[in-house]
Amino acid sequence: MRILLFFLLFFNLIVAQTEYPKDYFISPLDIPLFLSGDFGELRSNHFHTGLDFKTQQKEGLNVYAAADGFISRIKISSFGYGKAIYIDHPNGFTTVYGHLSKGNAIIETYLKEVHYKEKSFEIEIFPKPNELVVKKGEIIAFSGNTGGSGGPHLHFEFRDTKTEKIINPMFFGFDKKIVDTKFPIVNSLIAYPIDDNSVVNTSQKPTYINLALQKDGSYLAEKIRAYGKIGFGISAYDMFDFSYNKNGLFKVASFLNGKPNFGYQFDTFGFDETRYVNALLDYERFSSTGARVQKLFMKNPYKFSGIITDENNGIITLNANLCQIYRIEVSDFKENKIIINVPIVYDETPPKILKTDQKTNYFL
Repeated sequence: MRILLFFLLFFNLIVAQTEYPKDYFISPLDIPLFLSGDFGELRSNHFHTGLDFKTQQKEGLNVYAAADGFISRIKISSFGYGKAIYIDHPNGFTTVYGHLSKGNAIIETYLKEVHYKEKSFEIEIFPKPNELVVKKGEIIAFSGNTGGSGGPHLHFEFRDTKTEKIINPMFFGFDKKIVDTKFPIVNSLIAYPIDDNSVVNTSQKPTYINLALQKDGSYLAEKIRAYGKIGFGISAYDMFDFSYNKNGLFKVASFLNGKPNFGYQFDTFGFDETRYVNALLDYERFSSTGARVQKLFMKNPYKFSGIITDENNGIITLNANLCQIYRIEVSDFKENKIIINVPIVYDETPPKILKTDQKTNYFL
């Protein structure tokens, strides 16, 4: 009972969102904001750390300071954010502008001196607070396609200046600047036998589960017959209006018999956590097929701060004569939500499809 009460208290504390200033920052662009990438999106080897704004398939658009502050860092690289400007604001937050083509005249003169001094194209500098002061709405740079960019766009992100933790820009009022009436899309559901003594639908291997769309817009999974310990994974993505890009999910939550079981939410995280994308994914499947299936359990626990889980880390243990109702909720920031209901029954039918993993005498 104490464990359950602790978990419920912990769950409520996690999902309670920190209050961020909603009207303090303006848009860094003077065009409608259409997204090609969102916060927390699953990228190769990392979670995406900001919003990617489309720039009408061209470079050279004005990029504005989102609020008063001073340029605290400029980094120019042939990869990553390319040419990037960082602005510290007096309210304790930092905004980042990436993949720029160039800075304004003052910044470019400043950078020219540094380039000649360092005798290098790739530089990283940290101007003093009184060197490059900017005002809200001032043109600081022009959009581009530098660094690890697949096309012209502006990468824009928020950080806590002291901790350098990245924060979802939607909390700063950008959810009001971006139109999103579209629901997330779920491609597939997979059930995982957790160990050698577990079976799902007479299989010891991960099994795709059929989904049927219901009249109310939810999905009902085929009845799962299993025993032992099992977990689930989903392949899903989000979409925004005026864009065909497949973006990342804001929130996923699962419930077992109505109680919170496992989930994650992309509010904020540290740079040292971005590699946990490889733990959240079914990495073996991703490396062999490219499919990004997000596991809703932890066989080997990892410390990603966005994870919300029970004491079983999302793993379900099936007992005889007890049916389970499993529910998955997939949401975007605007609370457009998809629900998947999964009936589970205990069934000791021996497996017909066996695991083919080959074990050796060596342990790594």
